[in-house]
Amino acid sequence: MKTISKFLVLFCFTFFSVICHGQTASDYIKNGITKQGQEDFRGAIAYYNKAIELDPTNADIYVMRAMCKSKLEDHRGTITDCNQAIKLDSKNSDAYLIRGFAYYNLNFLNDACLDWSKAGESGSAEAYDLIKQFCNN
Repeated sequence: MKTISKFLVLFCFTFFSVICHGQTASDYIKNGITKQGQEDFRGAIAYYNKAIELDPTNADIYVMRAMCKSKLEDHRGTITDCNQAIKLDSKNSDAYLIRGFAYYNLNFLNDACLDWSKAGESGSAEAYDLIKQFCNN
């Protein structure tokens, strides 16, 4: 009975949050993309944070937020978001690619090259160009 009560409370909270605020994760993502396109990366991150609250298992939101953090040179934050995206979707080539750039910017070249290799294995053609440029010395 206790489990049912907890479920009902959670359901009601979620339902009324959506009804009262009218925003879905997709709405926040769209707003984040708009802000990102305007190069308002902090504004985009705020929208992605809201989207993650509503859909915490969507790896792509973490990747989009990581791209913004990368633009703000928050390389450790970028790595954290990419780690979460990879945890949710181990074949997300964008997460490996972006995390590779963050590692590169922190002077962790071996880690960057490993991530770019994983990105390539997951379908990113760009990753192989990065490997040729930075890793084959």
